[in-house]
Amino acid sequence: MTGITYSLTPKDIANYRLAVRDRINLVPGTGLLSKDWVRAIALLGVSLVVVLLVDALLHAVTGERLSLVAFVAGLLTGAALVIAMLWVNHFDQEKKLVRPDGPTFSEHSVSVTTSGLSVSAPHMSVHYVWPIIQAVSFERDLVVLWLEPSVGVVIPQRAFANVDARDAFVAAVEARRKEASLPRAGSFSQ
Repeated sequence: MTGITYSLTPKDIANYRLAVRDRINLVPGTGLLSKDWVRAIALLGVSLVVVLLVDALLHAVTGERLSLVAFVAGLLTGAALVIAMLWVNHFDQEKKLVRPDGPTFSEHSVSVTTSGLSVSAPHMSVHYVWPIIQAVSFERDLVVLWLEPSVGVVIPQRAFANVDARDAFVAAVEARRKEASLPRAGSFSQ
């Protein structure tokens, strides 16, 4: 198979982050605290304890009790501030992920070989042997060759001449990846 040449864009990086998020959300958690409903109940319990402590402190200092309206207003204000800070942090991280002049946005060449996948760009050359590629997917206009649950080699759809070329590339990678996982014996052993 001939090489594929491409350059990533900020939109590709954003799509890759979303693909990673989607993939990580599919990885099953272990233990009771990995379940969303358990976390929600725990968070509600902690919130209730904090409210009771604030009410007790307010009563000790002023002799007044915390009203339901003040509680709801404080809870909504706190939730809004936490969500706003999470989004500010998200956008701040997005700006710092890669350098505009760094290797991520440089031109990449990818080629499929019998031993693995070779990726080269200015000042770097990497060869991934087939067993390291855990899965291949096409999502958010990206072909992602997953090395870890959150790390993959990313190739944008526009790097391929058409959908058939993309599908042929994915099929070739899948075939070689599966072939590499087969047991070897005799002169074929590694």
